[in-house]
Amino acid sequence: MKRIAGVLLACCLVQPVTAAEPTTCLVLSGGSARGAAHVGVLEALEELHIPVDCVVGTSMGAVIGGLYASGMSPQRIREVTVSTDWEDLFTDRPARERIPFRRKQFDNLPIFEFEFGLNRSGLTLPTGLIAGQKLDFLLKALLLNTTVVESFDDLPVPYRAVATDLATGGMVVLERGDLATALRASMSVPGAFSPIRIDGLDLVDGGIARNLPVDVARDWGAVRVLAVDISNPVRPQEEDISALGVVSRTMNMLMEQNMDISRQSIGPADFYIKPDLGDMGPGDFDRVEEAIEQGKAAVLAEQDRLRPFVVSAGEFESYLEEREQRLTQRGSSPVLDDLIIEGLQRVDGGRVTSRLKTKAGERLDLNVLGRDLARVYEMGEFERVEFDLDPGPHGNLLRIHATEKTWGPNFVRFGLELEADFRGSGEFAALAELNRVGMNRLGGEWRTLLAVGEENRLLTEFYQPLNRKGRWFVSPGFIASREREDLFNEDGSVSRFLVDSFEGRMELGYQFGRYGEFRSGISRGRLNTDLDTGGVLENASRVNTGGFRAAITLDQLDSANFPRRGFFLQSELFLSRDGLGAEQEYDQLSTVLVDAGSWGRNSLVSVISFGSDLGTMLPPYGEFTLGGFLNLSGLPPESLRGQTSALARLVVYREVGRLPSGLGRGIYVGGSLEAGNAWPVGVKPAWGDLRPAGALFFGVDSVFGPFFLGYGRSDTGDGSLYLFLGRPF
Repeated sequence: MKRIAGVLLACCLVQPVTAAEPTTCLVLSGGSARGAAHVGVLEALEELHIPVDCVVGTSMGAVIGGLYASGMSPQRIREVTVSTDWEDLFTDRPARERIPFRRKQFDNLPIFEFEFGLNRSGLTLPTGLIAGQKLDFLLKALLLNTTVVESFDDLPVPYRAVATDLATGGMVVLERGDLATALRASMSVPGAFSPIRIDGLDLVDGGIARNLPVDVARDWGAVRVLAVDISNPVRPQEEDISALGVVSRTMNMLMEQNMDISRQSIGPADFYIKPDLGDMGPGDFDRVEEAIEQGKAAVLAEQDRLRPFVVSAGEFESYLEEREQRLTQRGSSPVLDDLIIEGLQRVDGGRVTSRLKTKAGERLDLNVLGRDLARVYEMGEFERVEFDLDPGPHGNLLRIHATEKTWGPNFVRFGLELEADFRGSGEFAALAELNRVGMNRLGGEWRTLLAVGEENRLLTEFYQPLNRKGRWFVSPGFIASREREDLFNEDGSVSRFLVDSFEGRMELGYQFGRYGEFRSGISRGRLNTDLDTGGVLENASRVNTGGFRAAITLDQLDSANFPRRGFFLQSELFLSRDGLGAEQEYDQLSTVLVDAGSWGRNSLVSVISFGSDLGTMLPPYGEFTLGGFLNLSGLPPESLRGQTSALARLVVYREVGRLPSGLGRGIYVGGSLEAGNAWPVGVKPAWGDLRPAGALFFGVDSVFGPFFLGYGRSDTGDGSLYLFLGRPF
């Protein structure tokens, strides 16, 4: 499905009227993706000239019913439902190309995608896997014409939404307030979506309390009910006993219990229908068009039973005209008389307003506003960033409400790094990252990374923007590590060294927004090398290091794991100088360029990297290395060392499946063609020296990071199986 290109600003304004006691009420149940069938039901009802006096909905039924009650035609609802990229809509994370570069830097680490908070009580969890940032904006934009409505009785079709009080489990009937917020509350599945607070109550999916709210329509005064049941069937236990399956089954059982009560209340004057949606599951949003057609066909097949609800063509035309009279035309771009930011506690308001292009005194442009809210959300410090348009007595007031993450400002993420070639070579590390944000009004943050395993690392950095837009920054930091390095000798033996390094840095940089950054600065440290195994090094080495570093990085890849489009460029120059404490002077330049493209489900990634001593003499600890998975596959990791190196590789892969929602994205099979080498002192690089290699692999893009199982083969005929958890590109 294509992502909805844009949501047009609704051009209607509801005029308050007094709703008569409803005669016929349409009741729409919840059912997630299956709820798209409601759109087809609405189309069929209008084709058959069946008017409804009110709508009551739960969860997805509340969404479809709310859009219809706002005055939107079934045809327009179909267009929105089919053209929306639902997978993207249920992902809070913005498109990677648009994320500020500071956040992209973290993507290149083998860190899990989910984060925790840290306070005095320990680790805390977010209130839901999905905050609903994109969903909120879509609903607000679609329902902008209802902003003057206080009571849902005053909508073109009077309306009620059903939610569940998280504290008591009781049913809450929403009949006034912001319509878009009511829809969000009704569909907030516990654990998946964050609860929505309305009038002091934390509200979640209404299906838990009443999935088919027939009694709500009765209590409202409905004489007849048109009930549409698209709930999920309870499947045999053996079909799914996974953790996600247990959660889904529990929800279904809770809903089915109250559904039975609702079904039993259906009387002879009512109409009940359950469209046959086959094996369509609650998460099958790629089948919404199929569900629409099934819903429409199910109603049209019941024309005889529906005859008591049908009116003449003239009467139905009068009904539509009466509904239309509740609407008056309005300019599609209202002028904003004022704009305020609400909800800020830790974050400085100037950092938010500096990211907004929407201004008071100008006409509202939803596309511009959408990008504004995305930029604020991309700061990484907010759970949700929403808007409300309040057309009060003093003009149109735009309220931007930014909800700071309740589990912040200390954020913790964990990760795993693994590379094993099943020949005795392997590295494993467990990682933990702590990031303290919002340390001052300019958004200073303190980030610490700890890795424990074959290589132990501690990295801590204080990142201080110098203005509210965050372009210029200073970054003092400290790095300490202990790693084991293998030296492959000419006789085939391997010497292993323990290398301890300590380095302090002070850098000044400039960020190019979401595109990349340039930074430069000085460093000073110490390197201790001791023999671990083998017999090459007789004495331990103690070396002082220091120098000047400059680096530029540009990153527009759409994914750090399995990119389909975009590019990545990183070039770093290091000048070791005795004036900065170094015992040996040398120059070192390294560059890597990645370009990704795709066609259909296939992707092609080309990578070129090289390193040069720029005519100087690199010490052993400054040499370039090659070997390992997709790095001259088939050779042991870092088995080639030299003063100069070059590597080119073409990696092609095809998406052959998808992981369940919440566990990741694609499943891939692919392969690589590689050529490269590392040249020692005194050897001039030549094209004829390039060594070929290749690999075949199976890959999974999971929330725990990219996972690879592959086989590589080098020019020497050496082959190796690889198990790799991390980012190889």
